[in-house]
Amino acid sequence: MRVKSALNSLSVKMCSLDNSLFIWKRNGKLEGLICIYVDDFLWAGNATFKKCVIDELQKQFLIGSSASESFTYVGLRIKSFSDGITIDQTQYASSLVPVTISSARNMQRESQLSESEKTAYRALVGQLNWMATHTRPDIAYDTCELSVAFSKATVTELVRLNKLVKRVKNESLQLFFPRLHSFETCSLECYTDAAFANLPNGGSQGGLIIFLKDDSGKKCPIFWQSRRLKRVVNSTLAAETMALIEGAEAAVYMAGIIKQLTAVKDVKIKLSRGQQEST
Repeated sequence: MRVKSALNSLSVKMCSLDNSLFIWKRNGKLEGLICIYVDDFLWAGNATFKKCVIDELQKQFLIGSSASESFTYVGLRIKSFSDGITIDQTQYASSLVPVTISSARNMQRESQLSESEKTAYRALVGQLNWMATHTRPDIAYDTCELSVAFSKATVTELVRLNKLVKRVKNESLQLFFPRLHSFETCSLECYTDAAFANLPNGGSQGGLIIFLKDDSGKKCPIFWQSRRLKRVVNSTLAAETMALIEGAEAAVYMAGIIKQLTAVKDVKIKLSRGQQEST
């Protein structure tokens, strides 16, 4: 609350769609923004924003450490270059520890997990989900499937979980976000897909990814997810339609944030489901 009051006194406004995002404008033009996660700040802006906002905040709050260009923020390693930004969680991945399974236990593939195994399973899936959400879209499906299977998980799922951990540790992945032109020329592209009744409990899986695209064709991935569909469906077409609806909702939400960041009144959105697309 104290931080929000300080930001408000400096004319930094909270985004109405995301209360962790704060925006600073002069004469209607975006000049800086701040993202807050607990007591960690991530900011970007011009020299005026730094002088008028960041430097003033540093006078009011004790700052433990600060860094730019290359740093780690809430487990995300961020590097800035002239042509864009890279983000990875390689160091975080190296800290993951597989669940120990004895040789005898490994032979009991259909056995239900013990309480201690369930605790370890849940914690590890949570760590993987953190990575899938932020830097590893390639493991989003597997992580969701393991999460859905938790209530009736057996040693088979535990072995699969350990294999996924090994893969994440051995296969590092770095996301690249190219430097785009101004927001005024950008649009959103959303791609969705789904599988019918493919999950362990009979549920259907839906996935989506949203890109921010400029007029030169460069794209930044800004949101993705792979999870059980919210509603029960009875066919592949219904599953794909539900995934498309969820994608549209997410894209409209992203467009709303972009409109608050800029003076743009309308953000073009292109939706694609398999081979189908609409604008």
